[in-house]
Amino acid sequence: MITKLIFMCHAEHKYEIVKRLQDRKHICGMTGDGVNDAPALKKADIGIAVADATDAARSASDIVLTEPGLSVIVSAVLTSRAIFQRMKNYTIYAVSITIRIVFGFMLVALIWKFDFSPFMVLIIAILNDGTIMTISKDRVKPSPLPDSWKLKEIFATGVVLGAYMAIITVVFFYLVHDTDFFTVSAIHDSNNRKLIIYDHHMTCNAFSFFFREPLASSQL
Repeated sequence: MITKLIFMCHAEHKYEIVKRLQDRKHICGMTGDGVNDAPALKKADIGIAVADATDAARSASDIVLTEPGLSVIVSAVLTSRAIFQRMKNYTIYAVSITIRIVFGFMLVALIWKFDFSPFMVLIIAILNDGTIMTISKDRVKPSPLPDSWKLKEIFATGVVLGAYMAIITVVFFYLVHDTDFFTVSAIHDSNNRKLIIYDHHMTCNAFSFFFREPLASSQL
């Protein structure tokens, strides 16, 4: 990647320089502080007004620096690229989870006539929203080069992940519903509580939990 820096030019030349660079398919950024810089700042892909810029330059710019110097530009670029990566991850997740819920649950409902209760749908929606919220704190690595929306790649990734999760959902439901992959045994202890033990045919005592037997009507 070739980077060129142009400085100490007349105001009427700034706009023309930006326009010619864009005509050659270059991504052009410009810094300025005066009224005569406003047209070129507006034309540039990224217009940056320095800390002591005039109001005209600030209004025409995309980024306004609040501290002296240009080192904060690096921080702004890295932050914006990290935000772009999070937006990309959100789009992939939204596509994949939509495919998983629609096709996975549709196959379960059609093949096994499974009835999804409103409470179950509500829990799924809440958990899905909670998962999406964590993407805002996702630890992403900013791209070393300028980013762009590669929609075909994003949707292809989402479709592949969504299809995989839908298949896994159907397979897991089949194993639980139609096979003895998970076996259930029950014993009673001295406190009249039932111990439910879920055993895999290759792994015993995978996990267990207790719950109290419901009281008979005569004991209420």
